[in-house]
Amino acid sequence: MAIEAFIERWSASEGAERANYAIFLSELCDLLEVERPHPARAVSALNDYVFERSVRFNDPVTGSTTGRIDLYKRGCFVLEAKQSRERGQPKAVEQDGESTIDGAPPTRRSWDVLMLNARRQAEDYARALPDDHDWPPFLITCDVGNCFEIYADFSGRGRNYSQFPDRTRFRIYLADLRQDETRALLRAIWTDPHCLDPAKHTEKVTREVAKSLAEVSKKLEKDGHDPEGVAMFLMRCLFTMFAEDAGLLPEHSFENLLGRCEADPGLFPRLVGQLWQAMDGGQFAFAFETTVRRFNGKLFRDAAVFDLDATGIRHLKSAASKRWTDVDPSIFGALLERALSTKDRAKLGAHFTPRAYVERLVVITVIEPLRQEWNAAQAAMDEARSKGGLDEARQIAADFHHRLATVRVLDPACGTGNFLYVTMELMKRLEGEVLDALAGLGESTARLGFQGETVDPHQFLGLELNPRAAAISELVLWIGYLQWNLRTLGGAAPSDPVLQAYGNIEVADALLNYELLPPVRLANGEPETRWDGETKTIHPVTGKKVPDVTARVLVHRYGSPRPRSWPPADFIVGNPPFIGIRVMRDRLGSDYRDALLAAYPDVPGTADLAMYWWMKAAQAVRSGQTKRSGLVTTNSITQQYSRIAVEKALNGRQAPKLIFAIADHPWVEDKDGANVRISMTVCAAPDYSGPLRLGTLTKKSDANTLRLAEVERIFSDLTASNARSRVKALESNKAMCFQGCVPGNDGFKLGADELGAYGSAQRDGRIRPYIIGDDLTERLTHEHIIDVEDLDEEDLRRTYPAIYQRLLLTVKPTRDLNRNAYRRKNWWRYAAPAKTMRNGLKGLSRYIATPYTAKHRPFVFVAADVIPDAMVYAITSDCAALLAVLSSSVHHAWCRFFGGTLEDRPRFNNTEIFPQFPFPELTEAQVGRLADLGETLDRLRKDQITTHEELTITGLYNVVERLRAIRADPTQPSLSNAERAIHDAGLASRVLELHDQIDAAVVESYGWPADVSNEDIFKLLVDLNSARAAEEAIGQVKWLRPEYQTVRMAAPIEEESDLRLEEREAEEQRNPFPSNGIERAGAIMAVLAGSEGPLTVEQIAARFTQGLRARTPITSILLSLTRTGAIVASEGRYFLRRAA
Repeated sequence: MAIEAFIERWSASEGAERANYAIFLSELCDLLEVERPHPARAVSALNDYVFERSVRFNDPVTGSTTGRIDLYKRGCFVLEAKQSRERGQPKAVEQDGESTIDGAPPTRRSWDVLMLNARRQAEDYARALPDDHDWPPFLITCDVGNCFEIYADFSGRGRNYSQFPDRTRFRIYLADLRQDETRALLRAIWTDPHCLDPAKHTEKVTREVAKSLAEVSKKLEKDGHDPEGVAMFLMRCLFTMFAEDAGLLPEHSFENLLGRCEADPGLFPRLVGQLWQAMDGGQFAFAFETTVRRFNGKLFRDAAVFDLDATGIRHLKSAASKRWTDVDPSIFGALLERALSTKDRAKLGAHFTPRAYVERLVVITVIEPLRQEWNAAQAAMDEARSKGGLDEARQIAADFHHRLATVRVLDPACGTGNFLYVTMELMKRLEGEVLDALAGLGESTARLGFQGETVDPHQFLGLELNPRAAAISELVLWIGYLQWNLRTLGGAAPSDPVLQAYGNIEVADALLNYELLPPVRLANGEPETRWDGETKTIHPVTGKKVPDVTARVLVHRYGSPRPRSWPPADFIVGNPPFIGIRVMRDRLGSDYRDALLAAYPDVPGTADLAMYWWMKAAQAVRSGQTKRSGLVTTNSITQQYSRIAVEKALNGRQAPKLIFAIADHPWVEDKDGANVRISMTVCAAPDYSGPLRLGTLTKKSDANTLRLAEVERIFSDLTASNARSRVKALESNKAMCFQGCVPGNDGFKLGADELGAYGSAQRDGRIRPYIIGDDLTERLTHEHIIDVEDLDEEDLRRTYPAIYQRLLLTVKPTRDLNRNAYRRKNWWRYAAPAKTMRNGLKGLSRYIATPYTAKHRPFVFVAADVIPDAMVYAITSDCAALLAVLSSSVHHAWCRFFGGTLEDRPRFNNTEIFPQFPFPELTEAQVGRLADLGETLDRLRKDQITTHEELTITGLYNVVERLRAIRADPTQPSLSNAERAIHDAGLASRVLELHDQIDAAVVESYGWPADVSNEDIFKLLVDLNSARAAEEAIGQVKWLRPEYQTVRMAAPIEEESDLRLEEREAEEQRNPFPSNGIERAGAIMAVLAGSEGPLTVEQIAARFTQGLRARTPITSILLSLTRTGAIVASEGRYFLRRAA
């Protein structure tokens, strides 16, 4: 259909749009040259592009109900049509008599409310889509014959649909369809919506800019310039490039200047230096022959310029030629830091943290509560307008805008500003909605642009120890802010000075205040230094990596260490550094580590560094200073040593609530692009009454498969179960499971080609087989290792000189740098020899071994002379029945819950898994049966792996799991050719049969029914643990290896501290009903959020001290909340909708 004919036909339409929307949208498809929606099919699951697509809601009043999406295209959009001219239909919203005449145009208030309601309905429908449907990137609200409103969320989580592309262009009128770019935009939404994701366009440009700057940085450092000075010089260059593209400097002025300097490099320092001085003060720039804007801030205060040759200037010119409006600040900071860092420059092409991951935490922590406030404000505005109070409605909107422009967000480890920038941009998007509402109320938005109160960088506070990263963070915020306003305000420009020195990013240690004491002086008068804990070099003799002793840093001493106070903030969000307990002293220095322990006695000494940030953020929430805190930590937060800190924070009066958690999530380190696994947690004030959500990934490798489930409570291990606090370590299991040895240096390990040089030592048992975790998951092989634990230095030197020399060259250089005096002195011994484990293995010919981490957990018999590495756990028993129980699905369910994961591999431990597992009490016949099965399983796997060189334990069990999946669901794909080869080589069906037989025998030994469910198994095990603990309290201990344990455990056993979480009292408090409109709407929404079911007006009123006296204003606000789509009304009761 011709464009003009379409516009004329539908602009003149005066019928009820609801009856016309399908025709209108079908003809729009013709205009856009995309296919029309398909005919609906009887089975809803097959309707991926249809009108009236049905979805299911859980309605607490009427049960599960059906909603219908006006137009749905899977993976693309949900579209909801405006319906103002047809009252009384099932989807219509009451208008209090405002739209009474068929065909009559609605009032502006009615139109605004209906479009808002349509958006809320579209969001509800998106949430109600089936689990196997991805969140649509777009929501569209349509006023038939008038306009479309476009909202987007590319994060894949549907938590923050916002105006797309911004508040000035999200509304498309019919007349706009004359423009080619408008039709192209809509066509892309229909056919390839993700191509519109701004990140798809900006990443390439951002990487190209960073690459050019890296070349200049490398050249200047090679010339001997200070890296920090180089960094600030290049940041001035890049902001000048940005200012040119943003219209803050004459068009192409800096790019042309660089072209002149490329031809005559001697001009560069003089012309650029004078330009920056002019930009700092708003003076005449001779290179541009004009007076330039006053930029001020801190950036141009120091206008130092370095000499560059033509090649260096050419790299700058290349960067200047890019479209700086397309540079993505959310990744620019990380890439710039890599470009300017000598160590990290090689990783410039590595991945960076995806913005969607950052948004996942920022939206829950910051945007969600602000949007809830905005929803309440919109309802209050609607109520005011319904009573003719236009000025009052305008004031409510203005008050919320003031609130938004004064919110303070803190990232206490801000790095290069990624979290702060993303938060600022999302708040700017929310601000766009507020400004749009103000415009609809007749407010002039001129004062709300650059010149008036607005969301800007001063609200986003950061603490950062690295001065260069802090400067980049500040720059990122300003570039992002100016970019946003350039897009939304067109030619409008900020007033001078362009940059403000807000001081919002502070270069500081986020954890400690202290008095830096004079350094310790050595005998030669030089200050004491230490290895920097990171830099390695190649040993000239061995060719192995060893610490680079020339990479030194000063040893600082810290007097009166105490916690640093953080600046007050409404919200705290960020990604603290990932430094584990094992490397903390090397990376930070022992003196700093000791100062940290002294300043924070309540943080367990075993917690990793990120937990100090987590505890401080939780304390800020507890104090009432902060509304929510959301932090990324390593996923070890769920493990015992860090979890103790979480338990402390969540206990006691006014303790914060965990309201959102993902225990295991992929992450990318911004600094070096390393892939890691992390946890996300959000804490809120104790009076929070909204939903508590746990996130899990349905595919460990794909963060876009995240699913959220509402739970009653989130415990300190980031689960919805309190099993961890209920179970206890059992006496019967003590002294049976040990972590292997920690050699502490690869110099102890020998390759097969090296064994011949140490023949006598091998015969004497000084060289022994040695297994690491991978040996148990791959080929069940082993390496060899030197073991001279019981020899002193002189005996070693005299008896085994070849071993002595090897350790002297490979181990001693590292041990000489070790802060531990014992390890320095006893450099030829293991860092941790596992003496107790060695005692437990005496008298045994074999023991049971399992790896610390494994995708599929094997338990394997290993000869007693084999030394296990620290990544292997040794169970000091030769009993095959015990191996069978450990290999059962019953025990594996226990392992999965209590073990946690490292990256995507389940962990084993000897603190919570083995000590607390209640083994079955076996009869003699059951012991025989299980022993036979255990021996058969162990022997079969070893025989097949020995026979087939390509076979591994992991590969075998991948196929075993596929067999289980096919058995559970016959529609699963058949085994591939590669899988069949592994199946035949490993006898996978026989292995599965053995596991089935073991599972049945173990279940029978517990006395449970054969069809017991996995969920019931776990509950039964927890109950059995409690029963066993009660028996042991009166001396009835069911030892696993009594002849050994009763001797070893004769001494009193110190009881472990009880970390049980006390149940908080659910004491209902009644608060006064607020007098302010926004606060009233917010209070009612909070009551509904905390309710288990729908409430009547009277029940809501009963939650406030005024009781039924507040019924009239409550009723009025409930109607506004319903009109705007914030809540749902059904049969006189009100609730917040939850998708099924």
